[in-house]
Amino acid sequence: AELTQKYTGNDFRKRNLIKRARSGLAGIAEAKKEWSTAAKYLKPLVDANPADANVATRLARAVFNQDTNVGDNQGQETDAAKILAALYKSNPTKVLRPEITLAQMYQVAGELDRSASLMKSASVKDEQGLATQLTVARWALRTGDLPLAEQCSNRALQIESGSMDARLVAGLTARYKKDYKRARQILEAAHLQ
Repeated sequence: AELTQKYTGNDFRKRNLIKRARSGLAGIAEAKKEWSTAAKYLKPLVDANPADANVATRLARAVFNQDTNVGDNQGQETDAAKILAALYKSNPTKVLRPEITLAQMYQVAGELDRSASLMKSASVKDEQGLATQLTVARWALRTGDLPLAEQCSNRALQIESGSMDARLVAGLTARYKKDYKRARQILEAAHLQ
């Protein structure tokens, strides 16, 4: 990163080199779980391009992981939520709801009740969002919350009945619920699509 500061050639190339250097240094810090160092390198990248979902999510995770008291809804947890909310606001059609990404962070931190609460909240707040319903349904299947999985997979089918993903998730949900007749019907329709 220091060498790129001395580069006097093409400005576009210099900005690109600086971005790559910071991203790489942040990646090394993330691998070492040095979250404050990672955040230091990622923050200027997010400031330069707030709509970059990859970098903003990495920054939110780095900020979140600096919190020594996860679950108290204070400190870095709220800062991470603000970063994710700003990212979602910049492009709501291409970025998952902030509750989903935050729920995944809580799950990794072992705060399963908080994670479940955020996933349910995302499902309710974005009842017409196919990506949200599918993500929450998949999460619910992985965690064994079959009623939530069924509710979200049914919503996904209502939103876009021809969606292969919606059919597969709904079929798997029916199978997990041991509703084999419905599972077969949905999965056969998906296969013939």
